[in-house]
Amino acid sequence: MYFTFSFVFQIQLNKELIQILFCAFNIVAMPRNCLHHPDSFCYVCGSFTTKSQRRKITADLKRIYKLYFGCPLGDQDKPWAPHIICTSCSSGLRDWLNKRKVAMPFAIPMIWREPRDHHSDCYFCGIKITGFS
Repeated sequence: MYFTFSFVFQIQLNKELIQILFCAFNIVAMPRNCLHHPDSFCYVCGSFTTKSQRRKITADLKRIYKLYFGCPLGDQDKPWAPHIICTSCSSGLRDWLNKRKVAMPFAIPMIWREPRDHHSDCYFCGIKITGFS
């Protein structure tokens, strides 16, 4: 109620200011309706993964991830972050640990952050996945 009152009051004073406040309110209050579920993407590389390519992130994979990239695998308690790893990253990290592979094909893993809106800031809404089975 208080926000509604200040919202109406601000409209009378400055229409540009209220548009900014209204946008900020929508960003905070907007429900999570991503076009694609975060668990359709690999936590490490960010690639879309089909169901057959998805693997659970185990304690071993978390340990190997930290050894390879030098930082812990985080955000697993957040609903907006992927909770799976693709078979390519899973086997790549294990192969690196067992010295069957020199390095991963990339030096920096995907960095995940909480999206502010679904139109311009959401990785899961901005990726086109048509054509995958």
